[in-house]
Amino acid sequence: MRKLQKTQLLISCATILCCAVITVLNPVKAEASETAFTNLNGAVLSQEQYSRLLKYFDTDTINTMSKSLLDSVKYDNSLKAAADQERYIRQDIIYDKSGNVISETETDISAEDAYCMRTPAVRRSSSASYSTSVKKIHLRVVGASSCMIITMTNTWITMPSTKSYDVIAVRPVIKSVPGSIINHIDQSSLSGYQKYNNGQMVTYSGKSDNVKISNILTGAYGGVGISMNIPDSANSSLSSSMTVKLLTGADNITVYGTYQHAKSSVSLSDSKSYSFDPSGLGGVVKFNSSSISNKYDGMSGVHLTYKYGDEVYD
Repeated sequence: MRKLQKTQLLISCATILCCAVITVLNPVKAEASETAFTNLNGAVLSQEQYSRLLKYFDTDTINTMSKSLLDSVKYDNSLKAAADQERYIRQDIIYDKSGNVISETETDISAEDAYCMRTPAVRRSSSASYSTSVKKIHLRVVGASSCMIITMTNTWITMPSTKSYDVIAVRPVIKSVPGSIINHIDQSSLSGYQKYNNGQMVTYSGKSDNVKISNILTGAYGGVGISMNIPDSANSSLSSSMTVKLLTGADNITVYGTYQHAKSSVSLSDSKSYSFDPSGLGGVVKFNSSSISNKYDGMSGVHLTYKYGDEVYD
């Protein structure tokens, strides 16, 4: 992969699909002397707007958010940080000599324990190999007067050895709908990114071929996901995130989020061969065949329920 300059924005043709954009992250900084900020998609914020939005979104999310979404929320004084859910998950896998999985265990651990395990534990014997990986998954819903903004993020505490198409996805479930309110995932608002090696970034939009979406939201089978091909050069840090706006007037909603890591090579087509289903991996993603599903780590997901008026803080 060619060395990137800070201001350079390239389309990757090697390890990243052509619809995913790779750049070096130049984070928006809130300096007292500055009066405006421009994110990677051309959305402009005043200092006051940027400072206010930092209450609800982190710097990377603001910097990669779609222009349409950022333009809509920067004037919205009804924003509420509705709900947060975070998990640190350790996975231990034992393989036989042929590389087949003998057993897998998953354990919730504390943040302190997670960051004590930055180096993966890998052991080998004459008959088996053992590996340990640790990830942090974080789901947030920000409420507004006529929409909810969902952000799902996965952060690797230990770096993955397999680099193929991972899937990050959310499945919103509408609990109650007053009247004939229309519920709709706004695909134009969708944004996503992979940030790696402490600054380089791959970005995604609602137009990317990597996106899968279903708007069946009054049942349990709607959702949106992005297949993200981990860059071959990612070796020191890696996080993946997606943000999307859900247009809804519902006063009760549950959101399920998942990050599924490919344990072996998966094509883009196969990584998108799934439906949104509560019986799927992480309670979100149900692959169309076991041969594809078995290539993913099957890590459980995270979920939260939001009822209008139950904001955690302003």
